[in-house]
Amino acid sequence: DNRYMALCPWHEDTKPSLEIHNGKNLFKCFVCGKGGKGAVQWIMQTRNLHYIEALNLLKTEYKGVDFDFISEIQEKIEYLLPLDRFKKPSFEHYIYGFPTNIYEYRNIEGRLVGYTCRYDIENNGKIVLPYNYIMLNGSPEWVFRGFKVPSLPYKTELLSIYPNWPVCIVEGEKAADWGNKYSKYMIFLSWIGGANATNQINWSILKNRDVILIPDHDKEAKFENGEYKPVELRPGNLAMLNIAIHISRIASKIEYVKIPEQYPNKWDIADRGWKQGDLKYWINKHKQNYFKLKL
Repeated sequence: DNRYMALCPWHEDTKPSLEIHNGKNLFKCFVCGKGGKGAVQWIMQTRNLHYIEALNLLKTEYKGVDFDFISEIQEKIEYLLPLDRFKKPSFEHYIYGFPTNIYEYRNIEGRLVGYTCRYDIENNGKIVLPYNYIMLNGSPEWVFRGFKVPSLPYKTELLSIYPNWPVCIVEGEKAADWGNKYSKYMIFLSWIGGANATNQINWSILKNRDVILIPDHDKEAKFENGEYKPVELRPGNLAMLNIAIHISRIASKIEYVKIPEQYPNKWDIADRGWKQGDLKYWINKHKQNYFKLKL
């Protein structure tokens, strides 16, 4: 009857509890409840991928097979967090393995809204991927998928804990953690997606706050023709200038840290082992009024 039983990959299964109905193209575990229809959903659930990634992987592994007939299936998703109870995340990526760093994103009340995971890759590289709990075609899953837009900055919860402290914006969760560790009486926030994602963040939470923008020092950034970019078009500066536009009418004060040009390429505040008080002193020494800024 085209039905098969197998050990379920989603829980510690000692007796086959996963039914695969080949005729109807369905799979279902009668213990943990996981299930779905077709190869794409199987890959989505076993490898924590969203629909397009799973479809592309299927096309790659089975070259020559026509998958156009399933490419029009609409992916139905619903972001679930924050929740009081949810499935325990594994954080394991099907290519990169387990992350070297995990960053929690929380809302203003301190409730979890998702993660980003940093994975080390070849040649001393890194990749940071968002990891979210969503309702995927009727099944709640942890998947490597971007945050719901507009998303909240990293360490948003500190805004309610320290309502009167100035807010420093840096690029990258590591830099934000470094700032919060080494500087008192300041809050350090970052955002997901890097320099090209500043338009996808909810910056309205900075209303009536004093804000200090601290860019990465991308002094060797180049155009495609090999020419060096002017200071204002370097990715770090461009990202902070875009953020400044978003908050220019709501922040109480905006200041901008101009990184000394002699600093190494790609330098940020996480590249120095600060002593308590030194980071705040350094920021105050190099910051300028944004509305009088000369890069």
